[in-house]
Amino acid sequence: MTGRGALAAWLRRLGGLVLIAALIATLRSVGLLDPERLVRGVRNLGIFARGLFPPDPSTLPTLGGAMLETIQIAFAGTAIGFVLALPLALLACPVLFGPPVTASVKLVLALVLAFAPDREGIAEDHRPHFFRLMPGIDAVTGDVRDEQSPCAVVQ
Repeated sequence: MTGRGALAAWLRRLGGLVLIAALIATLRSVGLLDPERLVRGVRNLGIFARGLFPPDPSTLPTLGGAMLETIQIAFAGTAIGFVLALPLALLACPVLFGPPVTASVKLVLALVLAFAPDREGIAEDHRPHFFRLMPGIDAVTGDVRDEQSPCAVVQ
């Protein structure tokens, strides 16, 4: 290995060790490396595993029905979200409907988000999706921004 390749490999190993040390320190600080909790967790896993074997075929109809119901709920939620989001996304696109319609839709969306009962509950990772619909207004903080946005269509 050349000097540069050896240095890169050494830095990678050092970075990995630093990450592992940070993970261990974090787990220890929140109490997840407590030996008593680990022993209790292993014991609980053993009890759970013993309950799985031998499998009880009498539970299959109930489990199958519950799995089907879960898939149906997920499909219904996705369909409802699509039906509600598509018209708003299309109406918020200035290329299709022009500034008057687009501005009014963005204002309505900003007001809905601004007066939502749980404004703090909007996760940080979801904010860009909401604000893509309304350039210029931050619905959570109320700040006015100067950025321009393309259509409200998911990119």
